[in-house]
Amino acid sequence: KQWAYCELNGCGGSLLSKYRSQIKRQRSDLKSKLDEMNLDAIPVVTLPNPQGWEYNIIDLVNAQTTTGTGAITEIFAQVAEFMGEQSERHNSKIQDAVNTCKQQLRKQAISKGWNAVIGCDVDITTGGTGNGLIIVCMSGTSISLINTTIFDIDMQNQMNEIKKIQG
Repeated sequence: KQWAYCELNGCGGSLLSKYRSQIKRQRSDLKSKLDEMNLDAIPVVTLPNPQGWEYNIIDLVNAQTTTGTGAITEIFAQVAEFMGEQSERHNSKIQDAVNTCKQQLRKQAISKGWNAVIGCDVDITTGGTGNGLIIVCMSGTSISLINTTIFDIDMQNQMNEIKKIQG
């Protein structure tokens, strides 16, 4: 019956406000810790059903990034094309965009309590006026691994550290 007392006298609102602020602050602190961590311990793989993995399927996840190539990159790309070579600048920008998408998928996994993404598909295209944009889209199936012991001890420790932070 104490709850009724708090409702009648208005003390519940102040308690709720106090603890809501504490929870928001703690959540922000944990998010900052996760942002600083190396999230490579969260596997993002193209295999639809990795051998030996035991897991529960959670949901579809996706990420995308659009990167401008820039005038200098375009000039070097034209020179490389003329010489019959690859554009290292373009390749570097594509790899950076792929890595950005992988990190987005990992962050989605962590925020929902998942710990891996399987069946990942990567699509790369160009867009914009003169194809000056590199667009990378990734999608996969988020899972909750049951048997993390299939990974080496360092990766298991990193996964456990992430799990502790995510609560």
